[in-house]
Amino acid sequence: MAAAPTHAQLVVLGGGPGGYPAAFEAADHGMQVVMVDQDPQPGGVCLNRGCIPSKVLLEAVHLAHRARTAVGSWAEGEGLRVRWEKLLEKKDKTVTTLRDALVLNLKRLGILLVSGEARFADSRTVVVRSASGEQKIPFDYAIIAGGSRNFVPEPFPPFRAEIMDSDKALDCPRVPKRLLVVGGGPAGCEFACLFHELGSEVTLVEKM
Repeated sequence: MAAAPTHAQLVVLGGGPGGYPAAFEAADHGMQVVMVDQDPQPGGVCLNRGCIPSKVLLEAVHLAHRARTAVGSWAEGEGLRVRWEKLLEKKDKTVTTLRDALVLNLKRLGILLVSGEARFADSRTVVVRSASGEQKIPFDYAIIAGGSRNFVPEPFPPFRAEIMDSDKALDCPRVPKRLLVVGGGPAGCEFACLFHELGSEVTLVEKM
C-alpha cells in the first residue's frame, strides 16, 4: 500500500473514467490529490473490462468481415479467418498499454494512487483497507466515482458460476459453438455481433 499522505486537498474514490479525469483536472489546478481504487489495476470497467477491450475485438472482426466481403465480390482467394487466441493477445496488449499510460500520467501530475477499499470514517477522513492493513487519509474535499458492477437478473443468480457475464466473455478460452445472449442493450448486442461474426450460432433474448 502507498504511504498515507498527511493530508489531501481532494480524495477521489474510484479510478475509472469518472474518477481519473476529475483527479487530473484537480491536479492541473494545483491541488494535492489522492485517488483510491479497490481494483489494483486503475482505469475502471471501461478500460479494463468494458469499452476498450470490447471495441478492440469488435473492430478486428469488422475488418475481417469487410475483407471477406471484398474478396467475395471483386477478388479471388479464400477469406480471412480470425484467430481468437491472437485477438485476445491484441486486446490484452492494448489494455495494458493504455493502463500503463494512465499510471504514468498519475505520477506526472503528482497524484497518489492508493489501492484498497475505502469508507468514510467521518466527514473529513477516509479509511482505506487492503491486504496490508488500514490507513487513514484526511481530506478537504471528496469525489465519489464508484463505477458499476455486473448485475445478474432472476432467475440466473443460482447459476452464476455456469454462465458468462461480460467480463468472462472478454476472456472466453474458445469461441462457443452456440451462444444465448440475455439482454439486448449495448453490451448484449456487441457480444452477439462479435461471436456471430466469429462463427457462433447466436440467439439474442430481449424482454422489451
